[in-house]
Amino acid sequence: MDEAQLVAVTRYWRQLLETRTPEGNDHVVGMVGNIAQRSLANVVPPGTFACKRGCFHCCHWHVGLFAPEAFRIARQLRKTPKVRDALAGVAAQIVGVKPFDRPAMRLPCALLVKGACSIHPFRPHSCRAFMSIDVADCIDSLIGGPRQIRSVEVYDRAEGRIGLAFLAAVTAAGLFARSYEINGILAMLLDDPGLEARWYAGEDVFAAHDDGLTDTRGAIAETLSDLVFLATRPL
Repeated sequence: MDEAQLVAVTRYWRQLLETRTPEGNDHVVGMVGNIAQRSLANVVPPGTFACKRGCFHCCHWHVGLFAPEAFRIARQLRKTPKVRDALAGVAAQIVGVKPFDRPAMRLPCALLVKGACSIHPFRPHSCRAFMSIDVADCIDSLIGGPRQIRSVEVYDRAEGRIGLAFLAAVTAAGLFARSYEINGILAMLLDDPGLEARWYAGEDVFAAHDDGLTDTRGAIAETLSDLVFLATRPL
């Protein structure tokens, strides 16, 4: 996306989120996923990345997502109620564990079923954006501790802009622009679907699962501030 497209998308997403409706919420999240998928197809040749079904090393790491993504996923998971206990079980085991210490636990995401992501079509942007050119990097990082996972810079930049637009839209809509641990927030939502409306009403109901990874300081601060301003000013 060029600058004009980035601002236009952010503005549109902000307007949808301001409706505070499940329809507006899910439309935004669906668009984030669709644009990310097109980005993958447009900026790198097929076969560039090693990621494929059955490769699940990254599913043992911390996964953070924005609340609107969790709302959409929870709507799908309510069709398979047994998953709630699995989510709550993982969430209980990682209380107090820092995100970057998760791989050492060898604890898979509760949504990993028979070696595959059970919500793959609805997975959060953080999962979509994370791609590796060599599975050995992922294996070594899981087994031997933190290691650089090699990707492709042009792809990372493109996905970063999508994530920034999403963050800016949530911010511009006056909502909590925070990242939440996936197992914990989904377990809460499956227990109480009414939490979505309370969050949209301005109640910080998911604070216990804020992973602290939404850093809007430093280099990103000015860019985010500019994007929020452009997405909210009158046309």
